[in-house]
Amino acid sequence: MAPDSIPQIEPPEGSNWQPHSPHGLQRFKDGPGGNVVRLADVVRWLMSARHLPLLDAVDRVCSQLEGDSPPLVYLLDANRWARAQDEFSDWAVFYFDEYSGLADLPPPIAHAKAAGRSLRASWLIEPHVLARLVNEPGRRAEYNSDKQTPFEWSESGKRGSAWAVPFAVAHALWGWGSVNAGAMGKAAGPAGLGADDVKDYATLCQFMVRHKGKEGHERPAWRAEWVAWARAEVKVRGRGARAAVAREMGISSQALAQVFQRHPEPKASPFDALTNRAA
Repeated sequence: MAPDSIPQIEPPEGSNWQPHSPHGLQRFKDGPGGNVVRLADVVRWLMSARHLPLLDAVDRVCSQLEGDSPPLVYLLDANRWARAQDEFSDWAVFYFDEYSGLADLPPPIAHAKAAGRSLRASWLIEPHVLARLVNEPGRRAEYNSDKQTPFEWSESGKRGSAWAVPFAVAHALWGWGSVNAGAMGKAAGPAGLGADDVKDYATLCQFMVRHKGKEGHERPAWRAEWVAWARAEVKVRGRGARAAVAREMGISSQALAQVFQRHPEPKASPFDALTNRAA
């Protein structure tokens, strides 16, 4: 995607995201596209906004890191830009020996998979196991399972994980944040985009927002792939998603609902199920 078509993502309302956090600078470069969000904060958002239990929220995040096409991950730093984990260091090679097969993978993939495995293990460790590991006999207990989950304990004070991903990645994978359609339209330049330049949801927002406020007959006709992208975006975001998606495209929630009604979702063919089963 061309630099001027990269969607500018705004943090979710109430997220309290700040560039400078107790865990380091949440930016990897200068400019509006250089922000990152900690993976732990994505988990918190999934639990709060999507009402997911901790187990499901952690699984959604870590499964993407452990999958076939994991994103490039970053580590926050207190004094420098967040560091892309795209190279092997001496400690990394030693660290990856703990995980079967990771040392043979390209560095960005190996780092992402290792992050997914280690975060899942620390966030979902059994409370009694964590207590045994961190509480020393005869001394004040570090961890009390009656007051905190292992996830909450791992995030308390300055213990929090420094693993992060760019805003655009968090939005694409988990629906975190919202597209700043106004900024996208401005970045597209005076000439704007034509219908044939719309290649994905981000460019669809750029194109549609330029027609904001126009009458129905003055707006471009919806193409099948545009409807599919908008519907997929609504599905991935969950509660209140249709209104948010409509706002990013400069139309009302009711207008988007009418688009979906005029273009119903194709029903799966029984032959597709048979094909999938045979595969």
